[in-house]
Amino acid sequence: MKKIVFWTIPVLLLIILYSCKGDKQTDFSNIQKDEWFSGKMPNDSVLFLSFKTGSINQASGECFFNNGMAVVSKGSFKITKSKQIQINISEKEISYEGRFFIQNDTLIFQAQKPIKSEIIFTTQMKSELRGDKSRYKKKIFSRISKNVVTYGKADGFYASKKVDNMNMDSYS
Repeated sequence: MKKIVFWTIPVLLLIILYSCKGDKQTDFSNIQKDEWFSGKMPNDSVLFLSFKTGSINQASGECFFNNGMAVVSKGSFKITKSKQIQINISEKEISYEGRFFIQNDTLIFQAQKPIKSEIIFTTQMKSELRGDKSRYKKKIFSRISKNVVTYGKADGFYASKKVDNMNMDSYS
């Protein structure tokens, strides 16, 4: 009986200490730099993030919101303590509180404030131009010739009326 009590007490203490452990850290140092991540925010706009720096529990970079407008404003973001993201765009600061998780090419943000939601950021595919990259830099043909081709002989408005005889009645 003494042996069971002797081993039970340390095991219980370890379980209690392990459960009281501090917040889990998020390592942003391995996240892809200069890649764009996009995630749909609770207000239906899409937030794009590009990481420039990253370490344990901290990261920063460039960002912009896509609200369906033709022009977007680029800003910056900062993640502190892996719990808060501050976004600065056009001198406006937006702050979200929650928890970040990194899984392969996906960044998951479980927002708690201002609205409880889960935002999944995925990497955007890079688009490349296909074909010859020097297409417009080098000459395609060695010899250029011009031919005058007549496509028809129908009288049109500008061919049948002389400019000197034009007046407002000519347009009706």
